[in-house]
Amino acid sequence: MQTKPRLSTLDRIILGMHTIIAVGLGTAGFIDSSGSDGMADLARAVLAILIGLWLAGILISGLLARYAIVHKWLRTAVVALGPAIAVVALILYARA
Repeated sequence: MQTKPRLSTLDRIILGMHTIIAVGLGTAGFIDSSGSDGMADLARAVLAILIGLWLAGILISGLLARYAIVHKWLRTAVVALGPAIAVVALILYARA
């Protein structure tokens, strides 16, 4: 049975940075949307959905890079751009 190559250090750093940025922006957004008006609840809900989509994109791109893509530079491109492409694709799919 052929084993797939592990993610490189660069790929793991990129995935980690994506996660740190998503969680950091999510935390900052939740703190910023703590107003007393009725729109604050909506803002937190939308923020939670977007951060959830971003984290799902990170997970999916990491799994694709680990198990489906063999070429090193293509794996790095998928890890770097995958979460953003996944979020945009899911938003466009939801609009349709």
